[in-house]
Formats: sequence, C-alpha cells, structure tokens
Amino acid sequence: MASEQAYEHLRGHLIDLYDAGIEVVRPGDLGDVIAETGLGYGWVRKALGRLSDGPDAMLRKTDRGTYKIRIPEPA
Repeated sequence: MASEQAYEHLRGHLIDLYDAGIEVVRPGDLGDVIAETGLGYGWVRKALGRLSDGPDAMLRKTDRGTYKIRIPEPA
C-alpha cells in the first residue's frame, strides 16, 4: 500500500477505535494496521507523530509513549 493511502487507512482505523470507546493507543497496539498496509513499525510511529502535530491534530502524545485520540470538532 502506498504511504499516503496507508496514512488515510491509519486515520480511519483511529476514528473507528475512538468510536468504539478506545481513547488511548500505543504504536504496539496497531499491529493490524502494519499487517494491512505492509508498512513497518517505524512507519506507524512516524505517522502517529504526524497525526499529533499541528492545530488540527487528532492525537495528543503523552509522556508515557501513548497517544490520546481526540477527534477535532468541525468549526
């Protein structure tokens, strides 16, 4: 899977987790994303970092190596 397509797949997966009531994830929790995209653990870590940067970030990195899912509300 191409990197940008995998990135959108990861975003969708995180939204599904949030909708299921899961609010905190670790890179190690996303093995299914790695399997489905064919990209490695390092790519997932970088993508999570990308998703936790900027004013519209959907993740907030904690000091424990986890990410809190926070879906921005439309303005």
